[in-house]
Amino acid sequence: MSYVDDSGVVVAGDSMEMVKVRLEEMFEDCSVVAQGRGMGFSGLKTEWMGFGGGDWGTCRLGGDDVVAVENLRVLGMRFAVDGSTSAKKAFAPDG
Repeated sequence: MSYVDDSGVVVAGDSMEMVKVRLEEMFEDCSVVAQGRGMGFSGLKTEWMGFGGGDWGTCRLGGDDVVAVENLRVLGMRFAVDGSTSAKKAFAPDG
C-alpha cells in the first residue's frame, strides 16, 4: 500500500526492505513530476521515518543516502517512531 500528497509519502509493507524499495521508487516518481512542473525535489530536504522494530538505517532518495528521523511533522501532526502522535493547538477544536 502507498499514498502520496503534497506533504508526505506513506508506504506500508511486509518487510523493511520492501518498504524502503517502494519509498525510493515513489521518491523518484515524485521527483519526475516536480521537475516536469519546474520545481525542485531534493533527497537532502526530505525526511522519512520507519515504524516498527529494528534499525531502519538509510534510504537512497534522489542519489542521497538519507537517515531515518525519529520524529516527523506532517500537516501540524508530529509522529514519533514509538507510534505516539501530537498536534499543535492551532489544529485542536475550539472549546
